[in-house]
Amino acid sequence: MQTDVIYIQLLLPGFLALWYIVKNLTFIKTLTTNFECFGGTGGDQFARTDFILINIKVFEKKESIARVRVTGHGGSKKGEDIVCSAVSSITQTALAGLLYYGNNYINWHKEHGLLDISISVSEDQGISVALNAILRTMVLGLRGVSKEYPERIRLELCKDVEI
Repeated sequence: MQTDVIYIQLLLPGFLALWYIVKNLTFIKTLTTNFECFGGTGGDQFARTDFILINIKVFEKKESIARVRVTGHGGSKKGEDIVCSAVSSITQTALAGLLYYGNNYINWHKEHGLLDISISVSEDQGISVALNAILRTMVLGLRGVSKEYPERIRLELCKDVEI
């Protein structure tokens, strides 16, 4: 019983942040697979990168997401920044799913201010589809946060880029 309480105390902040994001994502219609690089080649909000605190790059190769790199911080004290909490919750939950379903195909590195995930090509089509679904779901969440806080997050989606 005590172990259950500890797990709830550890998981509750992440679930609350994720709940807040999902509750406030009214823009989601569909996730297309036709990504073009954006977030640096367009809007005024990306012209001033000195205000961007969290940078997210998503690389797509042959219709699948091959790599995700998240760098930076939310800019506030630890535990007080909803944007940083949202990005951390989304990316770390996706990483947990990737490791659970396809540990042999995931290369990742995490340190203070950095999460870098890359996917190796799998011969097993089922594994590839599952891993790509997890990554695309992660991108949906990150896209929602970046649309709500464009001055704090730069999200680049790049198609057919050599990694």
